[in-house]
Amino acid sequence: MAGSTGAAKEPLYLGPARAPESLPITRGKAFSIVHLCHRLVQLLNFTIQIDTIFQPETTHHLVRLFPRNSYSAHQMTPTPSPPPPALLLLPPPPPPSSPSTRLALNSLYHAPLSAVLATLAAQSRQTRRPVLLLVAVAAPILTRDPRRRGDDDDGTSSVVRWRAAQSLLAGVYSIIAALCAEQGVQADLGSAPTATAGSVDARVVLVDHERGRSYRRRATDESPHHQAYNGTAVLDLAGFATTVRGPWDKIFHPSSESGYELLKAYLLLAEDRQVFKQGQMVPVPGGISISPAAGATTTTTGKEADREVDTQENKSYDTVILGGTFDHLHPGHKLLLHGTVLLLQLPRPGQTSSPSTIIIGVSGDPMLQNKKFADELESWDTRSRSVLAFLASTLHASPPGEAAASAAVTPSSYRVERVAAGPSGGPELQAVYADGAVRVRCTVLEDPFGPTVDEELIGAICVSGETRGGGRAVNEKRAAKGWHALDAYEVDVLDTRGIVEDGGGGREEEDFAAKISSTAIRQQRAEAKAKAQI
Repeated sequence: MAGSTGAAKEPLYLGPARAPESLPITRGKAFSIVHLCHRLVQLLNFTIQIDTIFQPETTHHLVRLFPRNSYSAHQMTPTPSPPPPALLLLPPPPPPSSPSTRLALNSLYHAPLSAVLATLAAQSRQTRRPVLLLVAVAAPILTRDPRRRGDDDDGTSSVVRWRAAQSLLAGVYSIIAALCAEQGVQADLGSAPTATAGSVDARVVLVDHERGRSYRRRATDESPHHQAYNGTAVLDLAGFATTVRGPWDKIFHPSSESGYELLKAYLLLAEDRQVFKQGQMVPVPGGISISPAAGATTTTTGKEADREVDTQENKSYDTVILGGTFDHLHPGHKLLLHGTVLLLQLPRPGQTSSPSTIIIGVSGDPMLQNKKFADELESWDTRSRSVLAFLASTLHASPPGEAAASAAVTPSSYRVERVAAGPSGGPELQAVYADGAVRVRCTVLEDPFGPTVDEELIGAICVSGETRGGGRAVNEKRAAKGWHALDAYEVDVLDTRGIVEDGGGGREEEDFAAKISSTAIRQQRAEAKAKAQI
């Protein structure tokens, strides 16, 4: 390398104070150095911060030291702390019985999402730092678990109306992806903003809620609004308001009747656990709702909606699996990952049973040989850690803040560990969430089948349109071993009909699909590097 002297740099030393070996110093000077080092640590006010949902891990360490103004170990120059995340509250969508549901979603959510993304992208360009946006969509997506009948039914077990829920996720992520492409906003996890392109990591969470629903205080609880166990990874509005806490940079909401109604309900439920300032509340343009009135909406959101939309039985599973490359994690990946989480059946608190498990096959080197722009592929470790960081958002870990930074591992944190040999025999990166209720295992995928033909007890597989054939092949392999077939669930594709203007022939949709793929992201990065070298 040009300018290199060939001498190796001594690594940064964080142990007890010591004198450089090349400088003979006296005992008195050594004492002075020790005293100064101790004093420096006190002045910098170091705290231990555990990685949580809203700060993806970028190193191999779970626990890192951060001073009030962080310093790079190599450059020793001040770097600002990550900005607090922003929250966007979106009111319930039109009922599934409405015509042109995807078009109705766009009418309702396009305006607020466009305004928030533009605001945060400008902030990202100015600060040269990615911005995290949590989009909380209220919708009545839970129903009673049909398997809990008679004496076993205590009224607390629910399942997700999976088909309706994933369709809602796909609709919202389609709008986000289309707007990011239109506004020139980088939407992949970990992307670095530039002077011309901001970076917004938008993550959607579903909150079980419908207009007019009331929540009772549970006076015996330490957290009076916190919801009881329901068997799923979905919180109701009370649980979300008291579990997923700030500090939020801004709380955006549509300036519509339903938007203000949702904000009021959220603030009322969160008042015991969060402190808000008037300046945090930011109204944005409301969309156009083409749904029936609130009363009519309520009558079509329960069992009737299930009959109209969900042709597949509502079920949940102890162990589910999915696979993919997950390079430069983008909205399509987020949809697939979140759809898988919605299939989980969580164990009841206090039970000694094993945690619910998500197995994620992350493509290894043998599966990447034909990838275009391979030099821009992220490492397996980076891709796996991005997946684990994103999944925490669907499992309700809190964003980093002063309280989280000074705390040890809590139920709202997640921890990561490297396992030399997992149940399938290969190395894994694992994370535990929800106070031990959920374990996620990232395995090295070296062939199209992975753990599906090594572990019999898997219950379901979640696929995309691109991997649908792989699900059928997996079940053929399992049948040959005398094992039960996996229930297969397919998430929708990100669809821009009604979002991106199409001049005819579907050309705009093809361009959009190309813009948000991992291949396109790698191509953009490769071209940017080539241009910089000219």
